[in-house]
Amino acid sequence: KGPSLQGATLRQASRTRSFWMLLISNFFCGVTARYFWILIAPIAMEGGMSTGQVALVVSIAGVSALPGMLLFGAACEKVGRPTLLSVNFMLRSAAFVIMAFYLKTHEPMLMFVGAAMAGFLTRSSAPPFSLAMINCFGLRRLGTIIGVTGMVHQSGGALSLFIAGYIFDHVGSYSPTLVAGSILLVVAAAIAWRSPEKKCYSDIPATVPAEVAPRLATHTP
Repeated sequence: KGPSLQGATLRQASRTRSFWMLLISNFFCGVTARYFWILIAPIAMEGGMSTGQVALVVSIAGVSALPGMLLFGAACEKVGRPTLLSVNFMLRSAAFVIMAFYLKTHEPMLMFVGAAMAGFLTRSSAPPFSLAMINCFGLRRLGTIIGVTGMVHQSGGALSLFIAGYIFDHVGSYSPTLVAGSILLVVAAAIAWRSPEKKCYSDIPATVPAEVAPRLATHTP
C-alpha cells in the first residue's frame, strides 16, 4: 500500500455548488477557446488580410500563449483562482469584441491586437482552473474529476465550431459568433467570480497504490 490521499469522489464533488459553477464556466471556456484557435485564420481572411498577414496573426497568437501561461500560473500563488478565471474571461471577451470590430472596419491592427490578447488568455486559464479543482476536491479522485471537466470543455469546443460553421453558411460572416462568444465569456466571468474556492470534502483519506503514489503531487487544501 502507498500513502493516503484526501479528497472527494466524483459523486461527492457533483453534489457541491463549486463543482457545477466551475464546470459551467469551463464549458464556456471550451466554447470560446476552441473556436478561436481553429477559426483564427478564416476570421483574419474574412477581414481582407493577405496570406502573409494571416500567418503573422496565427504566429502572434501562438507566441502570446507562452507568457500567458507563465503569468497566470505565477499569479495563482497570490490571487484566488476563481478571481483569476473571472479576469481571464472578461479580458478574453474584450479580445473577441476587438476582433468583431476588425471584421466591421477591416483594420488589420485590430486583428493583431485581438489575436494577441486571445492567444495570451485562452491557454492561461488552465493553471487557475486546475488549482481551483484541487483546492475544492483534493487529490483522491482528481484524475476522474479533471477528466469529466475536460470532456465538458472539449464538448463545448466541438459544439461552438459546428454552430460557427452553420451561422457562417447562412450569413457569410463569423462576426455573430464572435459577439455571442463575448457575451458567453461575460457570463462565465460572473459564474467564476461567484464560485467558492473551499474544501468540499471531509478528511477521510483513501489509500493510493504504491506504484501510483510517486506520480501524484502532495497537496494540503
